[in-house]
Amino acid sequence: MIITGDIVHEWLPERPADAHKYTFGHAGLVAGSHYMPGAAVLMAEGATRGGCGLVSLFTFTGKNSAEFPPARPLARPEPYLRPEVMLAGTDDIEKFWANKQALGVGPGLGHDIARGLVEKIINGYSGSLLLDADALFAMPFNRELVVTPHYGEFVRLFGENASPQEMADKHGVVILLKGPQTIIARPGGEEGTVNNGNPGMATAGSGDVLAGLITALLAQGMEHWKAACCGAWLHAEAGGRAAAKFGQGAMRAGDIAESIRF
Repeated sequence: MIITGDIVHEWLPERPADAHKYTFGHAGLVAGSHYMPGAAVLMAEGATRGGCGLVSLFTFTGKNSAEFPPARPLARPEPYLRPEVMLAGTDDIEKFWANKQALGVGPGLGHDIARGLVEKIINGYSGSLLLDADALFAMPFNRELVVTPHYGEFVRLFGENASPQEMADKHGVVILLKGPQTIIARPGGEEGTVNNGNPGMATAGSGDVLAGLITALLAQGMEHWKAACCGAWLHAEAGGRAAAKFGQGAMRAGDIAESIRF
C-alpha cells in the first residue's frame, strides 16, 4: 500500500486537551561515540520533533569495560543538543528500560560498541525497539522490533537477492528499507511504500533523524509497523520542505529535522 498523508494522520496518536508530558511517552536513544557525536545529536533532533513527552540520550561512557569493548568517551555533545534532551551514560540504561517505553539504538555507536550493547538490550529489554546503523549487525534478532537499513546495509544483512517482505517474514521483524522509494515490510502483512521523498535527502545524518523520529512515535504507543510507516512519510515531507527552502543540493540532515511538522 502507498502511505499517504491521510493514512498517516489517521494513525498518529491523538493529543487530548488534558494531556501532560508523560501522556506521550519517553523515548530513549542509544547513540554516538567519540568520533561520531553528531549522529547522536541528529537522532535526538528527530526525536524531539516526534511528539513524545521526554527524550533521553544514552551515550557510551567506557565505564563498563568488563561488559563492553574499551572505547574513548563520547565527545561532550551538550552545546549541540536541544535543551529538552536529557543526557546519561549507557551504564544507566537499565534504569530507563524498566519503564518499557521505546528505545532507538545504533547511530554513531561504532560496530564494536554496538554488538555487546545491542545483545544486552535485545535480551533484557521488552519494550518497543528500533535498531539502526551498526546496531543492525547484532543479529540474530529474536523478538519484534524495527530495523532501518539503507540498501548497502540490507545487502550485507540479508543478501543481494533478498526482498524486504521475505526477510520480515523470516526474521519476525519490521524492515524499513531506506531509498528513493522507502519500503516498510511487516511479518505476514502487506508492505507500505513511501514515495514522497527527494534526492536531497541522500545526505549524511538523514537516517539518524528518521531513527529518532520513529523512536518518538513508538514511545507514544504506536505499534512498530505503523510507527515506521508514519515516521518515513513525515520524514519525507520534511525533506520536501527543506528542499524548497535550501535547494536539494544544499540541504542538511538538521534542516530535515527542523522541517518536521504534524
